[in-house]
Amino acid sequence: MATLREALPTDITVLSELAARFYAEEGFGTPPEQLRRNAEVLVSDPSVRVVLAVDDTGRPVGFAMTWLLFGLEQGRYVEIGDLYLSPDARGTGSGRALVEDALAWGADNGAGSAYLHVDDEGARRHGLPAFYSHLGFTDAGR
Repeated sequence: MATLREALPTDITVLSELAARFYAEEGFGTPPEQLRRNAEVLVSDPSVRVVLAVDDTGRPVGFAMTWLLFGLEQGRYVEIGDLYLSPDARGTGSGRALVEDALAWGADNGAGSAYLHVDDEGARRHGLPAFYSHLGFTDAGR
């Protein structure tokens, strides 16, 4: 399993490379330059937690981005906006660790619930609904 650490501004290059790989793998059309610019903003935003998963050689193999939000219906909550692991890091417990880190950060910041969205590609290719269900998430039907 990978070790987790908070991403720093010095991690923007590797973070944006992982994000570009993730978006290409899932068929999203966001240009890599835009991902890099947005990652620079997110890493510096205190309402966002950006975490890197690092293997035992020190190589970043994934990341998670979690937003702290407030809604009329939910009150304070977190949304796991992006979570990616390189293929060689999948099935190692690193995904679970990233989710648990996001939930703990949310709870530490007053969040009473957590949300995420699984797109059709993630459901079909990676079985993500079953993964998240195993971690206690339920389909809200939205």
